[in-house]
Amino acid sequence: MEKLKSIPELSLDSRLLHQRLQKCSQGDFVSYEELNELIGGDVQNKAYPNLVTAKKRAQRIDGLVFFPIRGSGLKCLDDDEIVAASQAGIDHIRRHSKRNASKLTCVDYGNLSADEKITHNLNLSYFAAIQQVSKNKTLQNSRERIAIEDNAVAAKKMIEVFKEYI
Repeated sequence: MEKLKSIPELSLDSRLLHQRLQKCSQGDFVSYEELNELIGGDVQNKAYPNLVTAKKRAQRIDGLVFFPIRGSGLKCLDDDEIVAASQAGIDHIRRHSKRNASKLTCVDYGNLSADEKITHNLNLSYFAAIQQVSKNKTLQNSRERIAIEDNAVAAKKMIEVFKEYI
């Protein structure tokens, strides 16, 4: 008889960490030492997955975004800091797409099936588009052309602006 799997329950450590993070307000700082004492473990090593779970729940449920301060703890970001930190995400995506495009250029294209060639070309095109629209120069030019508006309207305008670069 096949054993059915259930949705895993949240561990006690993750729950305790999430409860602590819930108490934070934007701008607050929580030290790793305090979090370690709370669960009796090391949130930078063995209990790191529990901390990741707690941070994800704090973001999803409570709307709180935490940023690590190397070797010290977590800072609960305010709105301006969240927007500023998003640039690092864009830079990461650009670098990641460049690395993956570079890997695709190592493929012996002649050995691919017709279906694999389509996938290869499509993925290479996606990575090139991501690199192009995430360049700092493109982002700066786009910033100058997009007025502060409703999010849905700004997103549609942004797509139109990006079409010029790809």
